[in-house]
Amino acid sequence: MSADPAQIDVPLCRGKILLLLVVALMFIALGFWLWKSEEADQRRDPIFTKAVSVACIGFFGSCAIMGLVKLFDPRPGLSIDQRGITDNSSGFSFGFLKWEDIVEVDVTRVKATKILLIYVSNPQYNLCKMNPVKRWVLYASQKMYGTPFSISSNTLSVDFSTLVSIVKSGLSKHRG
Repeated sequence: MSADPAQIDVPLCRGKILLLLVVALMFIALGFWLWKSEEADQRRDPIFTKAVSVACIGFFGSCAIMGLVKLFDPRPGLSIDQRGITDNSSGFSFGFLKWEDIVEVDVTRVKATKILLIYVSNPQYNLCKMNPVKRWVLYASQKMYGTPFSISSNTLSVDFSTLVSIVKSGLSKHRG
């Protein structure tokens, strides 16, 4: 946590990130195995098998790269201060949101993963500042959840209920 009592810094959890990185590497290996085993397997369509292996290697390769970047990222995963909230918890973190722009926070669940949703008054304002890839991913998030801004505790050093508590108390404390 930070030295400033008005600021809360939640560090990234290197152990969780390392575990996610290992899982991504296992799926990359699976993708390569599928590619190699395609000729020997007469039961499956070879084009389908190659497509699945390429998708597996591409997606989990991207996850592994983001995991490596986060593993060595010295910045906190989440910072809350009197100005707003700064998310740095994932490869597609939204960055900084001002308290006065936040309308509501809510919780949703996707299978076993709980996600904190942050609704803002003008999401386009924040999205236009981002690079095209991040903007595209966050637009997909907006279509799924009604907001592009969400946080999971998967890479943070706090559990989900603590994450929700920190954000909600920051919002009630700092919003005008």
